[in-house]
Amino acid sequence: MQFVDGDCELDRGWIPAALRAIAAEPKVAVVCGRRRERHPDATIYNLLCDLEWDTPVGEVEACGGDALMRAAALEEVGGFDTRLIAGEEPDLCLRLRKLGFSIRRIDAEMTLHDAAMTRLGQWSKRMMRSGYASAESLARNGGATPEVDRRCVRGAVAWVVGFPAVVFLGIGLAASFGTPVSALLVVALAAAVLLLQVARIAAGSGARGRGLRERFLYAVSCMAGKLPQALGMLRYLGDRSSRERPTLIEYK
Repeated sequence: MQFVDGDCELDRGWIPAALRAIAAEPKVAVVCGRRRERHPDATIYNLLCDLEWDTPVGEVEACGGDALMRAAALEEVGGFDTRLIAGEEPDLCLRLRKLGFSIRRIDAEMTLHDAAMTRLGQWSKRMMRSGYASAESLARNGGATPEVDRRCVRGAVAWVVGFPAVVFLGIGLAASFGTPVSALLVVALAAAVLLLQVARIAAGSGARGRGLRERFLYAVSCMAGKLPQALGMLRYLGDRSSRERPTLIEYK
């Protein structure tokens, strides 16, 4: 059964390639491939989507909205959880993996995606939805939470809460017991830490095979996205405490 998001178009060669891959391994329940952004050069936000879609091939934790799924496996786990407003595919894949199935990404063109993002607010909402989904995944699954969700929550807590707290504490101590120059040194050190983190991400595999500009853009977006992700986590906590049915977080 082929699933495809409404803003995507299937590559004409995808179905045969996906069928070959899923037929070759009986325990593979989901096969996905390369999703590309239709207009990556139109805006930096579209480009960021294209960089995000460029993930390694092989066995993976989860797929996105575009994937070929084994119908029998899908039926065995009861399909998608309709209570979720985000992160429904990773949730499904987690339940499949618990039953011994695997998720595979193959080196094949799959879909063209049309993000049509032209404003910062759209990108921020998309990041907020990501944070919401990660927080809910952690709350639902505990120790079985996929690594991508654990990393998202850890990053938001560390860089949006922990890092500013340490910086402000350092500035306060420097101002109280040192000199104004000491406080400026704390600020300079904090800026250096942020730049080193951006450089570390840019040098990693997140934008592999890309030019320096794209790698730097990807790294900056990873750090800047932690604030809206944290806001999405707070929204999840608010929805959970209110016990009301949450509303969708749409960026379009």
